[in-house]
Amino acid sequence: ELLVHTEVLNAAADAIRARHPDLLIEIKLMDLAGHVERPVCRNCVPAGFRLGPTGAGGIPMLEPTQAAPTGAARFSELARLRNRAGPMPAEAELLLLAAGITEAGLTGDQARNALAATRGDQPSAVNVERDLVTYLRSRMDRHGQVGLTEMQEAARLFRRLQGAGLTARQADAQAARIAQGAGLRPRLQGFWPFRSTRWFDALLTHP
Repeated sequence: ELLVHTEVLNAAADAIRARHPDLLIEIKLMDLAGHVERPVCRNCVPAGFRLGPTGAGGIPMLEPTQAAPTGAARFSELARLRNRAGPMPAEAELLLLAAGITEAGLTGDQARNALAATRGDQPSAVNVERDLVTYLRSRMDRHGQVGLTEMQEAARLFRRLQGAGLTARQADAQAARIAQGAGLRPRLQGFWPFRSTRWFDALLTHP
């Protein structure tokens, strides 16, 4: 009887996950005496997350299993991306250096050295994919999700980094595959109750 109830609750959790991929789900069983038991749930924690400390109301918080780069590492990745796009105007370079100081906690010399170190970095298939993932992680929300606008920007960046010979539709599909491989998930788009992630599936099926 316990196995049957557990399977029914897991089926319900699977159905909820299909509609709301970012929710933390809990399944419980209560016997006639009021004792509550927590069966094993195979799909209660969203993909790419783990259970963190307990928050308000006794509900455990979700933590990403793969956090975005921070500090000096994040600034170096951002500098590499900016340099790949071509020479920067002096004003843009000053703004980037200011971000390294105020957001990454670097000194002026450290920010300038990190920027200079990435100028000779030549694009390769591995580097392009890494840079795209870095960009997407900088735009994801706290649930590890990216929306249509972020994916369109990522596709344009991928096409620019990859060079000539790639169509916009091919860049869309490749950027979506890279995002999926990195564990990033699409954000629901549209108006309730018609919000869905079908837009991401459409990107993946581009030729």
